[in-house]
Amino acid sequence: MRDPWADRQVLLAIGVTLILVIGLVLSTVSRPDQQGPGMLWKDTPEPNQQPSAI
Repeated sequence: MRDPWADRQVLLAIGVTLILVIGLVLSTVSRPDQQGPGMLWKDTPEPNQQPSAI
């Protein structure tokens, strides 16, 4: 059977994991000034068009 990890090894593993997770989150979040235009779910009509009658 393998020896259990020392306390310093466990704390180091937890610290490295937290740094990796925080780094990945910060690298994938886009800043508001770098965002593209918002998604349009439907085409917006031209301002001069008349709505179609049903």
